[in-house]
Amino acid sequence: MNANQVLLNRWAVRIYTVVIFLVTWQILGQSVNPILFSPPNVVAVAFWQNILNGQLPEATLITIETLFIGFFIAAGIGIPFGLILGRSRGAEYAVDPYVNLIYSTPVVAIIPLVAIWFGSSYASSYLIVFITAFFPIMINTMAGVKDVNRSLTETGRAFGFSGVYLWRKVVFPSSIPYIMSGLRLGIGAAIIGALLAELFLYIVGLGYILVYYQGLFETPLVICGVIIIMALGIGLTEIVKYLEKRVSPWARTARGIS
Repeated sequence: MNANQVLLNRWAVRIYTVVIFLVTWQILGQSVNPILFSPPNVVAVAFWQNILNGQLPEATLITIETLFIGFFIAAGIGIPFGLILGRSRGAEYAVDPYVNLIYSTPVVAIIPLVAIWFGSSYASSYLIVFITAFFPIMINTMAGVKDVNRSLTETGRAFGFSGVYLWRKVVFPSSIPYIMSGLRLGIGAAIIGALLAELFLYIVGLGYILVYYQGLFETPLVICGVIIIMALGIGLTEIVKYLEKRVSPWARTARGIS
């Protein structure tokens, strides 16, 4: 079987499963109380109406803005921080207890404090997204630096590499697969953080849409919000996976992944 046949079969299976899922959803949605569940045709109508009136696009853009700002700040700080902790034993010993303390604390327990400090503002949302995304990125980066093969660094030193040049030519490239894995985990955590902020702080966005229409028992619109969130998570994760393939193709080859 050639590559084109495999690709066609893959998409054929996916299309079949989607059709089966939608048919099952339609049957179940028509057989229960519409307040509890809605069939896809009703959800599609509600989705289109709220696209036209601009409510869902506006809420989605607000959530994306919150997500991206918090995530990029987390990545911009988490990657350098992880690189430093991975190479400095003293820095790791000094910071590790506090990292474990904050990372092991559920973010929902921190949200009330953030609300007291910053109020129900966009700054609060950015901080919550930052907290949820920072630690997966930082911890994976630190693990990547620690996992650099000693023979690579010794070979680099044998060729005269040292200091920043050794980092740039050996340590950082070897850590890229871990960094990309951290970014992939971080984007998923950032989505959760953005929604938690909007749910608990009652700021506009998809989280607020979910809470608002849940209170009105508008199940189709709640499902619309969930579908957008799912699509957002899948899309962003696939983008990071694509970037991972582009920046570290050797890692996939080494693991036997095509």
